[in-house]
Order: sequence, then C-alpha cells, then structure tokens
Amino acid sequence: MSSEYNIFILWSTARDKDKEVCDEISKCFEMVKTYELMWSPQLFTQNLSRFYGKKLPSAKNKLKLCGLGSFLVHIVKDKHPQIMEDGKNLNMSSMKYQLRSLLGGNYLHASDNQKEAEENLYFLLGKSLRRLLDEPQPKKIKPLLKDIIGAPTWLDEDLLRKALKRVPNAVWDKENKIITCSDVAFACRILNARKIRWTLHKNRYKINIRGRDEIFKIKKN
Repeated sequence: MSSEYNIFILWSTARDKDKEVCDEISKCFEMVKTYELMWSPQLFTQNLSRFYGKKLPSAKNKLKLCGLGSFLVHIVKDKHPQIMEDGKNLNMSSMKYQLRSLLGGNYLHASDNQKEAEENLYFLLGKSLRRLLDEPQPKKIKPLLKDIIGAPTWLDEDLLRKALKRVPNAVWDKENKIITCSDVAFACRILNARKIRWTLHKNRYKINIRGRDEIFKIKKN
C-alpha cells in the first residue's frame, strides 16, 4: 500500500517528554512537520469539544489532561501503513498506546488514519494536508495563537463556504440561510454552529460571522 500521513498531538501537560516522544515516533515514522499551537484559555474547552466531537465524553475532564498551555502537532509519514478492517492504521494505534504508556496517561492524541488526520489538521490550521505539506518548515518553531477554525468568529462568508465544502452533500441556500447536508452534527462542528433552544422553529442555529450571530437553518437532506 502507498504511504499515509498522520498526526500526533502532544498536549502541554506532557511537553517535558517531547524528546522521548519524538525519538519513539522517529523509529517507525518519518517526521515531516511540527507546529506549536496555542488556544485561547476561554475557548479551550469549546475547541476540544469541536475537535473531538462525539468521541469526547467530557471536554472539562479532557482539559485537565491537556492543560491550557501550548501543544505540539507532529505530521508524520507512514511508509508502510497497515490498514485494518475497521479502517484504522495498526501502526498508529500501536504507537499511540506505546506513547501513552511512556507518558503515564492520555496526554497525547493520534489520528486513526489519513482521513482523520486531514480532518484534524483542517480544524487546527484551516488548511488542507496537501497545502501544509507544500509549505516550508520554519527553521525555528514558534507558538502560533490559533483557535479552531471559525472561533470565536468567521472573518467572512467565503471562509464559511470553504469549510462547508468539507461537509458531505452540503448545499447552501444563501438567500434563505438554509444549509442541508447528510451529517448535521459534523456540519455544526466544522461551522461552529450553536443550536438555538428557545425558538419555536426546528433546526435553527447561530453562526458568528464578523462578530455577529447569524441565524441559519441546518437540516439533513
């Protein structure tokens, strides 16, 4: 099988083991790029919820493991991926549990396969994997203050539309502010849409654009 790209995230609470983690990763994968990111403290829990989605039972409990400091994102290349029947990369799964054992806890995130890695990177950096691979690696890694895409606001509708392209079968009726798609939960995650509870109308969500809440109807097609 052809090579596959994946990511590891080392949260701030385990940054003291960065060298040991990199050494272990390098034994099985090619280290391609590294980014150091920071999230706004007031948005950290929200960012975690959007990043993990339904996989995360409690963002508050996860925050205790992650800490509020800067974290490292390593893009790696697996030259000989072993893809299991469930679509997960066995090499990544094995390394994830090995590193968590080294760290003494769940202080590290690892993508299951390249599809998840691409989704993770778009949430984190707002760019496609291909574009990131084309960019040069800075000689010195500097912390980048960058919350999950669309937080706390979208700068314009064009960026929102680009994010919507990643939602399966998404159609945007701009005039009536209606978005239909096959995965409403994922659409809300990637668009940073918050459900309105008090309205009598169904499927109403708020999306903040240029600092103002805009009301959209998001429903399954």
